[in-house]
Amino acid sequence: MDKNQIIETAFETIKESTEWGLDTKGKTYGNWIDGVVTVVDNLLKKINKKDDTTVTY
Repeated sequence: MDKNQIIETAFETIKESTEWGLDTKGKTYGNWIDGVVTVVDNLLKKINKKDDTTVTY
């Protein structure tokens, strides 16, 4: 999975969640969104770290 696929999947997940998220209390949905963003951020950091260790000639 590459960076663009991770970001696209995150946006799709958040978009799909708005249907039930708008019916919940703001704090609950906000925490859920924060969790999605945190997971995506950590995945992207791992990919970037892996890319930084790759030697190109």
